Amino acid sequence: MAVTGIVLFGFVIGHLVGNLQIYEGPQRLNDYAALLKSHPGLLWFTRALLLVSVFLHIWAAFQLWLLQREARPVEYRKNANLNSSYASRTMYWMGLSFWRSSFFIS
Repeated sequence: MAVTGIVLFGFVIGHLVGNLQIYEGPQRLNDYAALLKSHPGLLWFTRALLLVSVFLHIWAAFQLWLLQREARPVEYRKNANLNSSYASRTMYWMGLSFWRSSFFIS
C-alpha cells in the first residue's frame, strides 16, 4: 500500500510541477506540451502505471481491512472512539484523512 501511495503521490507532485509551467510564460508551457507530445509511449506507460497503482492501492486497503478483522474477530464491547477522529475512523471509505485535521478546521 505504501509503494502505490508513493507512486500516486509522485504523480500528483509531477503533475503540479508540469502545471506550474504556466507561470513561466507561454513559450515554456508550449515547450513542456511539445515534450509530452513527443513521448506518447511514456505517457501511456504512466497512465497504465497509475491505473494499476489505483487498483492495487484499493486492493491493499481491502486486504488490510480483512487482516484487521481476522486479528480480532470479536468486536470490542464499547466503541468509545476517545482517541480517534472522524477522519481516522472513516479512512477506509474516504481515502483521505485530512477532513477534520487542524490544518483545515481548528
